[in-house]
Amino acid sequence: MNAQQLATRVSTRVSRPPTPRRDLRTLLLDALHERWRTFRAELKRCQKKSSEETVHDLRVAMRRLMSTLDLLASIQPAGNLRKARRRLKKQLNLFGPLRDVQVQLLTVEKMLPNFPELQEFYAYLVKRDRKLVRRLDVEVQRLRTSQLTKAITAVTRQVDSLLATPAMQQDKLAVAISAVDAAFNEVVQRKLGIASADSAAIHRMRVAFKKFRYMVESLAPMLDWVTSKRLRAMNAFQTSMGDIQDAEVLLSRTMIFAHKHSTESSAPLAGALENLAHRRAMLTDSFLASADTLFTFWPPVSPRRRS
Repeated sequence: MNAQQLATRVSTRVSRPPTPRRDLRTLLLDALHERWRTFRAELKRCQKKSSEETVHDLRVAMRRLMSTLDLLASIQPAGNLRKARRRLKKQLNLFGPLRDVQVQLLTVEKMLPNFPELQEFYAYLVKRDRKLVRRLDVEVQRLRTSQLTKAITAVTRQVDSLLATPAMQQDKLAVAISAVDAAFNEVVQRKLGIASADSAAIHRMRVAFKKFRYMVESLAPMLDWVTSKRLRAMNAFQTSMGDIQDAEVLLSRTMIFAHKHSTESSAPLAGALENLAHRRAMLTDSFLASADTLFTFWPPVSPRRRS
């Protein structure tokens, strides 16, 4: 079954009413300015202290800003947009290792009462967390926003000019919706690429879904069918995939640690590893059972709109 057939099968779940006439220029500029402001505020918080909360909030702010730039690039593929996105992506990559360890610490800490044999692994994670925090503190202090500020300023002027009249806004809105269509279709393709309990394929789907979801959030005030309830459901759907990735990464790291610290006569982490593998399997099965919920978030692309 191809993507279009699968989407058509569930197309009755979502219907797309006529797009209301609203001010796209104000919407996009407000979204850009708000996400830019949030990014800078979260960066300052993280520069003061790198914690699980500040790292998470900064990563989310970066992804939201990147998705807004992606949406703007659909109506104005300017060099400034590409440069800004590349710079943000490079900065975002700095936070991945620390975020993973901090999530792992929280999970293992909860497991310690039932699996005290994880204490040595927990101590290892604490040391790794401290090392990554020190390293990230140095990197974060070096981050500057001057180049990004110039790019955002240039983008603002370009968008202001491109959306000067209602007719121009209506035309660019159709282009922007097509960009979201393309992002959604990418998620569908990733979904179709999942074979059984394939954590890596689910992770790839999650990455594509994040981009789609944040683009939808940017356009939501223009689209009556994108309700706050639907946005909350999209967040929960994304979280369910994120939980699988976190479980997969933790299981893998624990297995590596167990292999390095095991003896010939015992396997001290066998029980904990079994529990982690079971948890990953439960999360994966639960997600796969409800994966078609994806098609309640965005209508399939009609043949007319494809042409």
